[in-house]
Amino acid sequence: MSEPSEASDPCALIGIVKNPDGTITRDPPDSPASQPNLTSPLQSYPKTSSYQTSRGCVSTSPPPHYVCLNKNSLSSVDFKLYDDFCNLMARVLNVVVASPSYRLAPEHRLPAAYHDGADALTFIRKSDDEWIKSHVYLFNVFLMGTGSGERCESKIRHENDRVFPPAVGDLCWELCLPVGENRDHAYSNPTMGDGLEVLGALKWKVMVCGGGGDPMIDRQRDVAKLMKEKGIHVVECFTDGDVHGAELGDPSKSQTLFASIKSFISSTPYPTPDPSPVNTVVSKDITVSHSNSTWMRLYVPVTALNDGVSSKKLPLVVYYHGGGFVICSVDFKPFHDFCNRMARELNAVVASPSYRLAPEHRLPAAYDDGVDALRFIRTSDDEWIKSHADLSNVFLMGTSAGDRQRDVAKLMKEKGVDVVERFTDGVVHGAELGDPTKSTTLFASIRNLIYS
Repeated sequence: MSEPSEASDPCALIGIVKNPDGTITRDPPDSPASQPNLTSPLQSYPKTSSYQTSRGCVSTSPPPHYVCLNKNSLSSVDFKLYDDFCNLMARVLNVVVASPSYRLAPEHRLPAAYHDGADALTFIRKSDDEWIKSHVYLFNVFLMGTGSGERCESKIRHENDRVFPPAVGDLCWELCLPVGENRDHAYSNPTMGDGLEVLGALKWKVMVCGGGGDPMIDRQRDVAKLMKEKGIHVVECFTDGDVHGAELGDPSKSQTLFASIKSFISSTPYPTPDPSPVNTVVSKDITVSHSNSTWMRLYVPVTALNDGVSSKKLPLVVYYHGGGFVICSVDFKPFHDFCNRMARELNAVVASPSYRLAPEHRLPAAYDDGVDALRFIRTSDDEWIKSHADLSNVFLMGTSAGDRQRDVAKLMKEKGVDVVERFTDGVVHGAELGDPTKSTTLFASIRNLIYS
């Protein structure tokens, strides 16, 4: 029997060999690894982080946006086609581009790659990297990637496609899905699980791009339609005749794609810093516990920093964010804006600590993290805390306490706790987060408590 030809053997087509132990040997054809270029007007460099190796591309003028590029392939971040594409995208769109690596199947089957992608975003959010801190606006992030899809009519039409034939897509899913699972698994089928409901709740805006010559074009159109039915704002960008991954090797195709992305970015509203008053509060993130991945955001009035090490330190408000112990984080914009206003209007230092969320970390994990945050503040060598926070004048505060606020106040009084009650009529849960008039009223009450 003759050996299978490259055309009929998907392994040969993408340059892999299956090993007896279930691993594969990768030797993709024509796939030179790129090297960072630190001499051109557009610079890129490799960095090793705690999760894996990533590559960033930064334009010489501070770009206004951040794009995280994640690719579903058998290659890596330094695959030359991807590196060239990211370099070109950073230049044409005037954005920062981060291209994170992830663990590959079959040695690391799904959800390993998904977890690595999420870890990359967490790393970016907390990173002290100078390029990220100086040039990236983290309230304006766009996720982007290429990938494979399900069997559909267009895949049958393009059975003999030379760029990405359906047999290659089938092989990739065989290697990356958990052993014994089929294509109806939630990792590969967006109609399974609650992923689309979660995406709809986030109110994200999504752009779906595809070419008529791509075997996956029908699937891409179906996914776009499905997301629209779930209430997701979808922008479709489909072209005639373009093959799978055409934007990676054809500059004219990438320019067309970038024009669509630029329009998408510019038409997407994003949060801007509070304009009034300007630059009166500064904030920064510091790590609380490496083992628990907890951190806190500190807010200090600029006047305190301008005064240097002031003899009169400011009250410290420790604010625990809401979310029922399950959702949200310190950098959720309503909480961030609320702490900014509170630091400004109370003339206080505000610390907003993170805590581990359920159900991955059930109570008392969040309580323990809250106490650990207080211990951290008490013993911290952080310059802002040491120089500007009065640790003898600390106030704990939080939102989303539940529906027994009056009962808790009564119980504390019975235990001899000095309780100041402030209950208002008709104000909905969390009103102070979204309504400046409500937050101002609340801050007036807090100011009386702090300075009484």
